[in-house]
Amino acid sequence: MIVFWLMMLCGLAAKFTPETPLGRQSHRWLVEAPARWLSTVSLPKLVFIGVLLAAACVLGMAFAGEIVLVAAIDVATYAEIVAALWIAASRIRVATTARLVVSAVLAPVRLWRSGMPRAHRLSRRRRPPSPDDEPVWPTLAMA
Repeated sequence: MIVFWLMMLCGLAAKFTPETPLGRQSHRWLVEAPARWLSTVSLPKLVFIGVLLAAACVLGMAFAGEIVLVAAIDVATYAEIVAALWIAASRIRVATTARLVVSAVLAPVRLWRSGMPRAHRLSRRRRPPSPDDEPVWPTLAMA
């Protein structure tokens, strides 16, 4: 039902405000695109689409209750899956953002509490090379 009213609003925008961007885009979607598609459709395709729509209407009238039940279950399942994925995605974003904020807030506190100057904390002391660092095969090292 919401889609119907949105289409009606777009149609009204295309009809009464054709000079606005919304009116031009609605006219392209609702008038020009279907006209372009209909100009490429041949008569056999059009007859097939008509028969297919008639069969769908007959089946819809014959099995109205069952179709509504299946559609309701499908829509409810889809809504639950979307909600679960949305909650999981927001949970991941919140956890990542919280971790980032906590590390950004606590980094200066950790530096301040350590009491050492910054240059000493970040520099690494180099150890002198040990005799074990010499190559095992001196002839290969010269090559």
